[in-house]
Amino acid sequence: MLVYQLKVLSDGTLDKYKCRAVFKGFTQIFGRDFWEVFAPVGQVTSQKLFYFCVLYYCLIDFNVDVKSAYLQAEIDTELWVKLPPGLETNDFKYAKLNKAIPGVRQGANLWWVKFTKIIKDHGFTQNRVEPCFFYYFKNGVAGVICIMLIHTDNVSVGTNNKPWFEKLAYGTWSEFFTCEEAARASSLGISVVRKNENTFEFDQTAYIDKLVMKYELEESNPKP
Repeated sequence: MLVYQLKVLSDGTLDKYKCRAVFKGFTQIFGRDFWEVFAPVGQVTSQKLFYFCVLYYCLIDFNVDVKSAYLQAEIDTELWVKLPPGLETNDFKYAKLNKAIPGVRQGANLWWVKFTKIIKDHGFTQNRVEPCFFYYFKNGVAGVICIMLIHTDNVSVGTNNKPWFEKLAYGTWSEFFTCEEAARASSLGISVVRKNENTFEFDQTAYIDKLVMKYELEESNPKP
C-alpha cells in the first residue's frame, strides 16, 4: 500500500511531503516471516550525555540523516508483496522483497544490525550502558575524536575533525548507504541550538503545543 505523510521539523514547520510503499506487517507470522524485531533508540538522557561530551572535548556538532535507511538493509526471509495500483510492471502484480521496506516487522532490527556493524568495522566502540552511543578516539585526545548518538536513521555527530568524518560518511560508507547532513539540528523532537562554545539551548515548544492542542481537542469532544 502507499502511505502519504508530511514530515514536520522540531519547530513545527513543514520539511517535506513523503510517499512510501509500505508493507502490511500485520500479515506476517512470527517464526516464519520474522524473528527479531527489537532495535534500541537514543533516549533523552543520552542526549544530555552526548552534548556534555561535545562541550567537554570542544567538538563540532551536527546531525546526519541516512536516506531511506530501511531500504539499505537486506531482508532475512522470503516475503512477497502485492503491488499497489499504478506500480504494476508488465502486468506483474506481485514482487519479492529484497530490502526491508517500511512496514516490515523486522525492518528496524535489520537496519540497526547492519548500521552498527559498519560503524564498529570502522573503529567505533559501542557504549555498554547506552547501545546507541558510539565513540572513536584515535591517538587519544590529541588525535581524532568522534562521538555519535543514533536514533534509527538520525545520527547526532560530534567531532574535532569534520573533514575526516565527511570522508568516512560520504565516501567510505557510501558503499553501504547514503547519508547527508541535516538542515537543522534536532533530535527526538527537540530543537537544539548551540548558543556559544559553552552552551546549548533545548526547545520543545512545538511538541508541547501539540500536546496542549490534543488535550483541548479531547476536552471539547469528550467520549460518550
